[in-house]
Amino acid sequence: MSINGKAILVIDDDGARLRALNKVLSSEGAAVTSVGSVGEAMEDLTSRLGAFDLVITDLRMPLLGGQTVL
Repeated sequence: MSINGKAILVIDDDGARLRALNKVLSSEGAAVTSVGSVGEAMEDLTSRLGAFDLVITDLRMPLLGGQTVL
């Protein structure tokens, strides 16, 4: 499966992991939106409803975890 041209939302509170995922996915042609918290992700998901083909999230984060997104 090709991710070229796919819109991907990546959610992680670990900046290094967020940058690494962004770099790898972008290099494969994906349009990546990276956010560091569930709050930011929820804003993107609600304001851009249906805009993402895939969401990758860390499940364990401070305050709200990735399970909230699911």
